[in-house]
This record gives sequence, structure tokens and C-alpha cells, in this order.
Amino acid sequence: MHRQHIIDIGHRLIGAVQDSNCWNHRVSGVWVVMNPAAGLLARHGVVRQVLAQLVRAGAPYGSLDAAQECGRVARLDLTRYPGHGWELGRAIGSYVHQLEKQAPADPVEPEDGGCGSGESNGSGDGACGPEDGGRQPGESSDFGCRSEAAPLLVVTVGGDGTHEEVLSGLLDSGCSAAGFRILRLPMGSGNDAADVPGMNHALGVLRGEAQESTVPAVETVLAGGERIYAFNVASFGLDACVVEWTNRLKRSWLLPGDTYKLIADLVSLFYTPSFKQGLVKLLIDGSEEIERDIVLLAIGATGHRVYGRGKQVLPGEENLCAIRNLGILKRLPLKGMFYRGEHVQHPNTMMRRASSVRIEYPGRIYFQADGESRVLQPEDFPVQVRVLPTAVVHVGPRDSGDADSR
Repeated sequence: MHRQHIIDIGHRLIGAVQDSNCWNHRVSGVWVVMNPAAGLLARHGVVRQVLAQLVRAGAPYGSLDAAQECGRVARLDLTRYPGHGWELGRAIGSYVHQLEKQAPADPVEPEDGGCGSGESNGSGDGACGPEDGGRQPGESSDFGCRSEAAPLLVVTVGGDGTHEEVLSGLLDSGCSAAGFRILRLPMGSGNDAADVPGMNHALGVLRGEAQESTVPAVETVLAGGERIYAFNVASFGLDACVVEWTNRLKRSWLLPGDTYKLIADLVSLFYTPSFKQGLVKLLIDGSEEIERDIVLLAIGATGHRVYGRGKQVLPGEENLCAIRNLGILKRLPLKGMFYRGEHVQHPNTMMRRASSVRIEYPGRIYFQADGESRVLQPEDFPVQVRVLPTAVVHVGPRDSGDADSR
């Protein structure tokens, strides 16, 4: 029953689009990706409340068949395992790429590749990098009627990790940013990258009461060529260690409630990268060289970034924060300083504005991108990080201002 309620939410999100002028004039279709394991979607009470909210707001039950009959796509996918969101993003990108090659009057069927949720299936492939869709960073426009081919509306429902996976798959697919619009709904344990604060705002956007603006990204390229995208913050070291342990512990049924968060914070107090083989070397914007015992390195798509349950890691215009190694006793007050954004005044903190960073390190180190964590090995270095100012275009409430100033 819980899974069916999640599916019902997805159908009513589709129905909100189909019941509006947006369906007739502004989008070529709507593709919803939901992560049933995301923090809020995993809670039965929350799911029932959200579904009741959609029903009260008059969001009809969307029809996938009716969309197909009129030459549009309406699809719903539920992710089933880690990385599935990326696969679905590639599938969506492949479909968008097909649309771009077809005449507007020619309907295009999404490819079926067996990576769907049971509601629908899809897979995709591609090789090229993202395009900026012709907008300048932060430029907004009404989400209105267009003379050119209408874009596909992609709705992701989950936490920051879900949004990051789907968007990364879209960028990896090689489709043009002009071919789709993204709307990220906050239903995870971490919701720093969401485009709307809640379901009421989401319904307004889905019904066309929205504006568009560009979304920048942080692209991290490992030595082997793998690309990883973050649309809020990518970080190395201490902070990524907290994310890694948080992700591990919150899957444990032995820990009640939010106990895992406390344990993850305690583990981080004892984390220190090994500098026996060498220090961290940074080359910022191809000119500034730095070699230090860096315990935390965070790079945001822009400045003014918040993550990790309210930490103001990048409180100003600078989008790079590097902190030198500290002992356990000195780390304790630093945690509180992060929430207030006061760590920028700490003598061991370095802040910069950077568009590219080359990172060299001879050891293993934790890494995270929008809440998705892993451990980088020595062979993954050197790592190239760069900011893509106009990676994708998102839709948000008309009165929300620039989403990148979150």
C-alpha cells in the first residue's frame, strides 16, 4: 500500500501538468522520477499527507495512455537501487536527443531498455558534454509559450542524491540543455538542492506559474575520465567523511530515529587524511599553487551555499573553502562555526573564488557530490574540478528570485 501511495503521488504530479495550459503549449511532455527510499518518501505518514494534499488541491490522476495518444510523453519511474537515477537520467537524455532530431510533428517513443520501475522502462546512451541552452548564468524568463519545440519537463522527487543522479545522467547523455527543464521536489533527508520549498509551490510550478533560470554545476573529472556532477557542493576530506558515514548508518535498522547523525559527527572528530606520502596540492584557475595539509576542501557551483542540515560552508561570494588539519579539541568549536558561517574567519581557513581547480593527492580520501559519497584512490588523481555556469535550466516559483542564491 505504501508503494502504491508513492505511485499515486507521481500520477497526480503528472495530472497537475496535464490539467494545465502548460501541457498544451509549454512542454512536450513530463517525466517523473521518484526515489521511494528517500528520507521523506520512506515515511508512511508523510507519504499519506502529501497524497492527501494533492487530492485536496485538485490534482487529477494523470493518464500515461492519453499522453501517448496525443504524441506526448508522460512517464513515471521509481528508482530501485543506487545509481538507478543516473541510468534513468541517461534514458531521459536519450529521449530528449531523439526529440531534437525529429520534426515537431513526428512523435517519438522513449526507448525501452529495462531499467524502469515497473511503471515504465527506459535506457539511453550518449557521449557528448552539456550545452548551456543559450542563457547567461542566473538569467530568468517566464515558463511560457514558445515558438520553438517545447522542452520536456523532468520532475525528480527525492533528496539531493536523487536529484544529482538524474541530472548527472542527463548531462552524461549529451542532450542539449535546451531540450528539457528540471523541477526538483524536496522529499529526502537532505533537500539543499530542491527548487521549491514544498508541494504547494510545486503544484503552482507544474501548472505553469513559474519562471526559468539556469543552474550551474561542479564537474569533477577523475584521472580515468569518469565525470561526477554536483549541483550544490562537491567536497573532499572531513565533510565527505561525515556524508559517507551518514549514508552507511542511516541504512541500519539498529539505529532508531536520527541517532545515525550523532554517530557520524562523532566519527568525523577522529578522521584525518594521511599526509605521510605527501600533502594536498591545488592549482586554482591555472595560476595559484597551494600545497597544504588540507583536511576539508569544498567547492560550490557558486557562493552562498548551504548543505549538510544547514551548514553555511560557503556563506559569501567565494565558492571554494579549504581548511587545514586540526586536532580533535579544535574541531569541536568549528562545527558550530560552520552553521553560522563564521569558519571563514578561522586562521586555518582559506576562501577563494574559483572556476577550476586541479587536485593532487597521493593517498585515499573521502569525496561527496550532493550527498553521494565514495572513497577516491591514489589512481583517481590528479582530479580536475571546474564550474559549469549554465549546466541546466530549472523551473521554480515566479516570486522565488534567483535559485542560486539559496
